[in-house]
Amino acid sequence: MSLEPINEIVNLNLIELSIDEDLIISNFKDNLYSKKSLLNCYQMARRRKLSRTTSYLMHREHVAKNFSFLGEVIFELIESSGFEKLAMPVDALKHKTFKKVLIRIFKTQDIERFGKRVGQGVRKHGTVLLNNLYILSLFYDLTREIDVVLSLDHSREIPFNIIDNSNIRPNNLNWLIDIYDVRRVFKILLTYNDHDALDCIRFVEMIRSEFGYDNQRNIKTPIGKKPKSFKEIHNKLYKKALEVEAIRNAPKDLNQDIIFLEGKEVFEFIIQVPLLSTDLIKTGEILNHCVGTYSESVISKRCQIINLIDLVSRKPVFTIELVLRSIGYEIDQFKGDLNEDEYEGDEGRKYRNKILDLISEEMERDESSVEDE
Repeated sequence: MSLEPINEIVNLNLIELSIDEDLIISNFKDNLYSKKSLLNCYQMARRRKLSRTTSYLMHREHVAKNFSFLGEVIFELIESSGFEKLAMPVDALKHKTFKKVLIRIFKTQDIERFGKRVGQGVRKHGTVLLNNLYILSLFYDLTREIDVVLSLDHSREIPFNIIDNSNIRPNNLNWLIDIYDVRRVFKILLTYNDHDALDCIRFVEMIRSEFGYDNQRNIKTPIGKKPKSFKEIHNKLYKKALEVEAIRNAPKDLNQDIIFLEGKEVFEFIIQVPLLSTDLIKTGEILNHCVGTYSESVISKRCQIINLIDLVSRKPVFTIELVLRSIGYEIDQFKGDLNEDEYEGDEGRKYRNKILDLISEEMERDESSVEDE
């Protein structure tokens, strides 16, 4: 068995947690790494602004090769920015000449009118600019917006995972592009995360199905003129989505598969399993988040919902979304008041583990009883 995956994990942890760059670099010198491992480590070192580690990795063949299309500009960027502007190109732009990068972004062979302006932008912003241009090109025809787009502040990167998420396609965000200009859309895309963006899309679909396609009245009006993030859009649309849910849904039986968790203790909390769609709406009103819009997802078994109830106040403190995958149940979201997500990190690890342990124990009991029969 190859030790490479273990070496990569060790190095990524070192880069993430250590400030001793000598230790990090010596660990690289002592081991061999694949192209993919080096690229992952380069990205992490760059995010942590570890200039010596980033410089060391930049001179490894597999990393430097990804920036060869920059030619002499790469040396200017290294000297002027300490690698902060040298983001690893997105997959669609890797191993291409600068000309082919422009063709991929602008979707035309006629790139002479863009080359000089984009080249100047690259000198200022590095490959962060090219990545941002490519992601924006998935949603906009940049041939008509290029001067505006190049004037934006590309010191920040639009998150790559917007490309990988199979639920996000250009047409899914047409509502956003239709009601805001490219400057506003760019600022919002900088804040992309899967949960908030997908919830926003879901809310828009709900609102449109009930109230129609009047974007200005039904979508832009509740959001406002200048949203800064998907989270802000989420928080402003969920009340409108709850209105739709209330219109649509008389109380419906959720028929949850994890009813066996009802009443189980999780340290200082007790589990409550919502039974009706109205229970979800009530929880959403108490905790000021959008669980009230999840009834159809629960009924169709796309997820299951439980609450953690405070033993003293007997009120819900957290809502947990459970999703059944091939390896068993996983916790997708762990939200408190106003979508507080502190317990999705290390703080909530013991609670998440306890809930999953309770589910595993019940599953094992079920399997055992079937075998006994």
